[in-house]
Amino acid sequence: MKNLKIKVTTGIMAGVLCLSGFAFAANNGGGDSNSSLNGNGNGFSDMTTHWSNSYVSSLTDRGIISGYGDGTFKPDNTLKRIEFIVLTLKAIESEGTITLDATAPADAYWGMPYIEKAIEMKLLENYTTAAADYETAITREEMASIIVKAYDAIGGETVITDGVVTKAQKQIGDLVNVSASYKTEVTTAYAFNFISGYGDGSFRPLGSATRGEASVVISKLLDDSLRAPIEEDKPLEGDSSWLEWVQSQSPEYQEEHLSPEYAISTFEDGVLTIVDGGGGYGDLVVKDTYTPDLTARLNNLLNYMARLERFSGLYTTRSPVNELKGHREFILVTLGNKLDYYNRFPYFQFRIHHDHYFDPLTYDGSETQKGATVKLTINALYDDDTERTETYWKQGYDNRYMTPLKESIKAFFGEAYGAEIADYVQQTHMNYYVNFGRNNYPDYDAVKTIGNVDIVVPLISKDLGGLHIFFTIH
Repeated sequence: MKNLKIKVTTGIMAGVLCLSGFAFAANNGGGDSNSSLNGNGNGFSDMTTHWSNSYVSSLTDRGIISGYGDGTFKPDNTLKRIEFIVLTLKAIESEGTITLDATAPADAYWGMPYIEKAIEMKLLENYTTAAADYETAITREEMASIIVKAYDAIGGETVITDGVVTKAQKQIGDLVNVSASYKTEVTTAYAFNFISGYGDGSFRPLGSATRGEASVVISKLLDDSLRAPIEEDKPLEGDSSWLEWVQSQSPEYQEEHLSPEYAISTFEDGVLTIVDGGGGYGDLVVKDTYTPDLTARLNNLLNYMARLERFSGLYTTRSPVNELKGHREFILVTLGNKLDYYNRFPYFQFRIHHDHYFDPLTYDGSETQKGATVKLTINALYDDDTERTETYWKQGYDNRYMTPLKESIKAFFGEAYGAEIADYVQQTHMNYYVNFGRNNYPDYDAVKTIGNVDIVVPLISKDLGGLHIFFTIH
């Protein structure tokens, strides 16, 4: 799609529109005594440090809007529905896409030509032609709806995938407060970055839109280089160099670092197969069914961990699930002194559900965790050689083990969210072991969402030993 740059045509005069107390080039049927054109250009006295300054300046330079006669713009003032409609149509007209005739009959509402044009272009929803409907403040959800419909009207692509819908709606902290009739447009406005929320993660759909906010969305309507749309998550790329490296080592190394049941693995055409090494379970083909890009994530994780001095290996198992039909299949990747699934691991372990979508250890113990696909168990991030310094007691871990833990997390979750997830896990570890302690940890069963990953420490973790963190990747 082309960039829609603002073009100032002869049909648009400088100072054509003054938001909230408008001054129009057209006759408004009775005069707008509350406004006057501002010849001050971009020198608004109240805009120097305002966050919307560059957007306001751009539109003012191009004759789309102007300020007040006293040299101000008043960016935090609200604006009426009719004012935003007029601003939107004037901006579209500046593209040469439409021609406006703003002349209204002497006895008619001055804004009726704009309303009729907006209705013709299908920019409005749930409105009549009654003047009173347009003289009240426009809400943020209404502004989002109009701007998305306007973008569609000038040829923008407004179809978004289910994955983008999910990511966009996760950014809207108060999505539940968005009116049902506007939810699609608000989601689309977020997806295309016409609108973003406040610092607390809220959108405040029923709040009144301001002149500064309107200037931002109109600028983004006309120049898509100002926006950073949400993108569909791209498949991660992972190679099998870890496997080649491990298999190039001595038989003794392989015996120590790969479980005897699955001592051999292959990687062909992007498919990782952990071959039955004599345990009688059959080959296990790693699937991406429940964890997106699992094969690539696993390869990236192993490419980092396999070369660590205390990498304890790759372990997979299939075993019956009590009281549930079927089997559980999961993959273990561990950093520790020795691979021994049935004993306590001294450092940390990833348990990855590659096929079935539940964890039997918490299936009955915590409703929150039905469907968790990855479990990270952190036991002791220290050893007998750890120096018990003041720093150690404050943080509760040895950096020699926290560093590989964080790097492993970044390797598995990728560049987009890995670093933030790693920092969150580090803080969770400190809260769990030092700041609050296991018995008083305040965030059991609370879901933390980072990007497309939901993270939770289930209450049952308190009784299992170690810190258990579950991840669901959408």
